Amino acid sequence: MKSILFLLLFLPFCSQAQVLEPHMLSLKGIGGNGSDQVSYFVSKTPDGGFIMALGSNSTSGPIVDSFCSTPASNRIVFIKYNGDATTKEWSKCYTNNWSDTGYGFMFQTTDNKYIIGGVANSGNKWVIRKEDASGNIIWVRAYGGTGSQQLKSILATEDGGYIFFGSAYGGDGDIGFHYGSASTRDFWVLKVDINGNIEWSKVYGGTGDDIGASVVTAPSGGCYIIGSTSSSDFDCVGNHGGTDAFVARLNKDGNIIWKRCLGGSGNDGGGEGGGCSAVADDNDGVLVATISGSENGDVSHQINPTGSNIWVFNIDSSYNKMWDNCFGGGGAEFPNAICKSTDGDIWITGCSRVTGGQINQAFGDMDAVVFHINHTGSFINAKVLGSSRQDRGYMIYPLTSGNIITGGFFCENDGAFSGYAINGTFPKIDAYLAVFTNWANEIQTFSYGDNISVYPNPAYNLVNVHVKNDNKYAVIVNDITGKMVYSNSMETSLQITLSGWNSGMYLMQIVDQDGNRSVQKLTVH
Repeated sequence: MKSILFLLLFLPFCSQAQVLEPHMLSLKGIGGNGSDQVSYFVSKTPDGGFIMALGSNSTSGPIVDSFCSTPASNRIVFIKYNGDATTKEWSKCYTNNWSDTGYGFMFQTTDNKYIIGGVANSGNKWVIRKEDASGNIIWVRAYGGTGSQQLKSILATEDGGYIFFGSAYGGDGDIGFHYGSASTRDFWVLKVDINGNIEWSKVYGGTGDDIGASVVTAPSGGCYIIGSTSSSDFDCVGNHGGTDAFVARLNKDGNIIWKRCLGGSGNDGGGEGGGCSAVADDNDGVLVATISGSENGDVSHQINPTGSNIWVFNIDSSYNKMWDNCFGGGGAEFPNAICKSTDGDIWITGCSRVTGGQINQAFGDMDAVVFHINHTGSFINAKVLGSSRQDRGYMIYPLTSGNIITGGFFCENDGAFSGYAINGTFPKIDAYLAVFTNWANEIQTFSYGDNISVYPNPAYNLVNVHVKNDNKYAVIVNDITGKMVYSNSMETSLQITLSGWNSGMYLMQIVDQDGNRSVQKLTVH
């Protein structure tokens, strides 16, 4: 009567099958006649859409609007999409070069104004400006000292202000303090109000090099700061050796509630070249994706200790490490961005170089890679996107449909990008955007006895779901485009009314409390 086709990724239902790739709904190049790449920055807008950033020096092509008269030497293009990334709503262009101001962050306010942040390159200042919907400047503010400052992240706060986070070499001016010598950096955190006025400025770190990476919202109006440190004194006591990841929770006034170095005897936590990103875990804690070269200390499940793997860990609001895991296998992987999808799974994008472990392909010098893991850090699947030249993944973001959008750049139209036109002249660099669903490319058949029943299938007016295991489950149904059409919870049984559903094939996911997942084809007539 029915054919039950399950993709089961974890026990207890069955042993894990061959590692599969996440299903890619779309992949497209969006470059012009110059060099273009998707940046790591993305921000949610009040209407549920999002703004992404793209670096470009193109003068023609699909990303360049007629009103964009910014000189082509270098520019940042902010692009606004609706929540499921099906509609591009607008784009705005700004100068982004070493002789002017390098903007890289944009936030839309509830009154339809825009906050743009970046670095004033001529003076090494952090800069923020507010403008109206037509681009008219309302105010501009700059912050810093006489030394150089590196801006890595900006966080919009609930009170309408903004928190800047990065690193500073000096301690004068707005910074106010410095550990160590002039050749080392400290973590610098700066809070401004809705009008750009400084509310507080804090410096943390030690006498080694402390490199800021991400700032994430924390409970009660505070924030988490995440970076890497080679210090072992002052705020960084507890370093395990080499460099460590550094996580601190700050209160709303910027004072440390707790701080922690995480790592092993090798080098962990990213560093000068990046390789560290963080996102809220939706339980008042923080998820961190970074690099690990250790196989001891806080680092579990190192796949290739002779190189470096992507290391993901979850810290709760009270300092505790909830779980950690390593991903990769070839020994040359690092992350650039992490996000949580609407179903609670975790997605990471970054780069890989060689095959091994969970990396099943290597196309060239460096490839973009996407990892899909569950909410407790168990590996689900991975996808390598690469060409014969260098490619990188920088941005990843959860769509309202339940899908994931990711982007970066590619340099040749072969490998995974075979058939995708690449514009410009050598060196050719085009931006790409890819959309993934949370199921895998293939659905394989297994026998589960009577543990799970979905009937009737094909279905007409309703479908029943019955599970004999003593557990709680989430039931999620997506159409073939990846759009989520149904979501509910159940313990033993659930009846879904199909009134208003279009005829066709759907994919039903059944997920238990531990993140174990099955996917079944459901036909609706």
